[in-house]
Amino acid sequence: EISDILHSEVMKHIDLTEEEMEAIETRGAITPEYKRGKKYYNEVDYRLIKALSDFRALGFSADMGITVEELDTYLRLIGELAKSESTVFVERIARGKTAEEIADLVKKGVPAINEVISALHHKFILDELKVLGQLASAKTK
Repeated sequence: EISDILHSEVMKHIDLTEEEMEAIETRGAITPEYKRGKKYYNEVDYRLIKALSDFRALGFSADMGITVEELDTYLRLIGELAKSESTVFVERIARGKTAEEIADLVKKGVPAINEVISALHHKFILDELKVLGQLASAKTK
């Protein structure tokens, strides 16, 4: 676990502009804290910023039409998923458990469910690419 990271330090190590960072913040994807007049990011926010920067470094640029606005879809869908998961967790899984047991379940469960989500996402993307490939093949015939 890492401690809060100063905004100016984050900006030295990422491939995102100040305008993009502001747009990510405006969308609610990151929620910096202000301490003594300076902006800081927590570990989760930093992981998201770093992932978006890494994506940009792979060549997915604004010139290609890949902008911060694409986050809106992810924010909406993953927000809905998180609400659903939280409801199931509170109504079914956490019932009768101590706070320590609940914290332990969450700590263990989040990485595992993230792997499930990642695998499903990968599967669905591959399935969609196959369909698009078949459509492209049909158009050239």
